[in-house]
Amino acid sequence: MNVMEVALPFRKKASFFIPIMLLVLVGAMQFAPFASFDDRTLVSDDSEEYFTEERGEVSFYAHLVSVEEYDIVLSETYAPFGGTTTESLTYDDYSFIEDIEDVAENVGNRLSTITTVVLLLSIVGFTSRGRELDVHPNITRRSISGATMAVLAVLFFLLAKDIQTGYGESIETTLEPFYDDPDEGTTSINEGAWGEIVIEQSESTIFTVEWGPSWLYWFAILGMLMAAVGGFAGLSTLSSKFDTEERPVWADDTLPEWVTAERTHVWLGAIAFAVVLAMVAPWYSVDQTWVKNENVGENYTNSTHEIGWTMSPFYVHFSNDTGLYLTEEGQVEGDLSGYGERFELGNIAPVLLELQWPLIMTGVLLGGWGIARWVPEAQKRLELDKTQLGLMFTAALVFVMTFSATADFEKSMTRAAEDDLLSMSPLLNDTFVHLGTEDLFAGESFNQDFNNEGNQFTATYAQMEWGPSWGFWATSILPWLCLGLICSLGVPRAMDRLHKEETEMLLFTREHWGAKPVVATLVGVLLISGLGSFPPSALGDGASSAPQALYQWDLSYQRTSDMAQNSGSLNDGQTMGFTIDLGAERLGNATSFEYILVCFEGETALLSDSDDSVQFTVSPPEGVNTGDMVLSGSLTCDGMGYYDSSYADFYLPRDEYAPTNKSFVGMIEFPNLHNGIWTLTMTADVQGGDAFSTDGSLDFQLEMYGDGYTEFSAEKRED
Repeated sequence: MNVMEVALPFRKKASFFIPIMLLVLVGAMQFAPFASFDDRTLVSDDSEEYFTEERGEVSFYAHLVSVEEYDIVLSETYAPFGGTTTESLTYDDYSFIEDIEDVAENVGNRLSTITTVVLLLSIVGFTSRGRELDVHPNITRRSISGATMAVLAVLFFLLAKDIQTGYGESIETTLEPFYDDPDEGTTSINEGAWGEIVIEQSESTIFTVEWGPSWLYWFAILGMLMAAVGGFAGLSTLSSKFDTEERPVWADDTLPEWVTAERTHVWLGAIAFAVVLAMVAPWYSVDQTWVKNENVGENYTNSTHEIGWTMSPFYVHFSNDTGLYLTEEGQVEGDLSGYGERFELGNIAPVLLELQWPLIMTGVLLGGWGIARWVPEAQKRLELDKTQLGLMFTAALVFVMTFSATADFEKSMTRAAEDDLLSMSPLLNDTFVHLGTEDLFAGESFNQDFNNEGNQFTATYAQMEWGPSWGFWATSILPWLCLGLICSLGVPRAMDRLHKEETEMLLFTREHWGAKPVVATLVGVLLISGLGSFPPSALGDGASSAPQALYQWDLSYQRTSDMAQNSGSLNDGQTMGFTIDLGAERLGNATSFEYILVCFEGETALLSDSDDSVQFTVSPPEGVNTGDMVLSGSLTCDGMGYYDSSYADFYLPRDEYAPTNKSFVGMIEFPNLHNGIWTLTMTADVQGGDAFSTDGSLDFQLEMYGDGYTEFSAEKRED
């Protein structure tokens, strides 16, 4: 008995199960890298056993490059990140590998084609409910399935070939100079798609580089073999030389109910669930893990903080760790809000808010579907069965999802997100920069920052992961669910009509769809779907509700000042008052008042004379808080003088963020202006005089000053 005789009886089982296995395999292929490039530094210890000191693993995916690094010295510091750091990069960052971006593009195109064919094969096969197709001896269900899997086998082969030859040629071209002139200490070089370079850098250190095709390549090989077997199992039925008795798929040769049962309601339910999920679930998320190490003298603190933004078109949930900027373990606080105050999402928010109107109209359509399906009065007037209703409303839902902002979400978010992700932080003026976020819809980044001030040294490490969430994925599978519904309705009917068997009621008849209530419903559905797909600018513009973009500004202003000087003589008991007007028209916003009072002996007695003095009182404008300034006192006229001042509390913004120059200038605060008329009153107390002479006066000098700010403006700070 040869292999063929053993295998042929299992053809029927292979034709049934291999498409299911290919569907699972293709699902795994979406997350698999097609090639890798790894380097390791091995160091020997005293026992002459080598251990890994550093390791870098570069994985090439269809749309990005993932880099994972390990360093034994920093493994304890990186423990909150799993002991390693992971970054996602674009192929622009790996342009030094010759043509690697072209290889990735070819792999992506091949994978998309394979995915589409496998999904179509699975949907059509599942929705046919096990019906046979016997319109021609050479056109049967199994022959069509076999031909499709034969095509898949070729596509899997081409995918594996693109990976092996494309990646191999890229690596060989890139490393060709090294092959021709290897470094000193090179002990081994293996060229080709799978290769290795070993360099003994010292007696105790070995540097190794390995490269080769990765998981996607082996999945392609496995898929090629499975599809080839499935293709043979189907196409071999066309040749009489392979005729043999086949074992049934199931023990009693009867397909189970889950295969043959009518599942239209399942597809309708899945579509409704996907729409609801798209409306209520988040569409995008950003998660950060921060590690802060702080040394102050001999004191050392280490803290880990988790922060995250979960965003839907209607809300944003922000999870914050209060200890992040205190360098200590804090409390995690959650906040559910709109986007109005989430200034760190200034570029992301408009993309999400543009989805509101399409999703609202989608909800209206879903509600209309429910009314037409379950309200008795609506059922009576429409006279359409649940399948026809489902098909009508599903077509409208998919129309909205296909032609509205939801269809461009990935492209729009890829362009917008990088500007916010670059400085994503709960603190607006935080200077930490997340590099490696450019042109990636989803990815990971790792960055670090060091700050040394005096005896304080702070090290900050941040791992960030961003990408789509449930709402986006629900919308992404909606076209396939719609296709499943159409196939569930159409494929069995088409097969029955080909066999000239009696079929169920036609889905489209003039009698049903020409009735006035049905026509009115169709017009309403078309109007709502049109509004959802092409909303008026006032309703579909997400930027109008989004937080304005924030910038830093440089503040400009004019300093102002005024001065009043007075001098003269006062007789004993004489009172005199002097004023300075710190009015707004002269100083703008007056922020200070200062005075200097000096008095001298005027006339001097011949034999004896006591020191003269002056009593003074300062009267500020009403409502002005002068703080600790002395408002009254006595000054001896010894020529030394007296100085005092009052300064207003005020705030001029410097590094704050604001959307416009007007709002930035609006941050200026003058809670205690010194505008108004200030008065200083003094009374002379002259001591002295004798029988031979008189001392009847004293001399004084008074200076009063005021300063202020006016003519404020701001210009956007250049990065």
